[in-house]
Amino acid sequence: MPAMVLVCVIAVFLFILNPLERAGASSTLQNGLTISPLRTELTIAPGTVQTGQLTIYNTTANDMDVAMNAELF
Repeated sequence: MPAMVLVCVIAVFLFILNPLERAGASSTLQNGLTISPLRTELTIAPGTVQTGQLTIYNTTANDMDVAMNAELF
């Protein structure tokens, strides 16, 4: 029984520690795109045009090709 308790304590410790390690690493590694705003809800009447602004940040040190498309859902 004490061995089972020890295994559970170690498992909980590793579970808690692992996400914290990833969160710290993701804030220092810049390897992707940041999109702002991440979510926008629009109601657009048929046959009309809606304009707005979407900002895409390249958080890497290299150039990137980015393609966008709209999907119905």
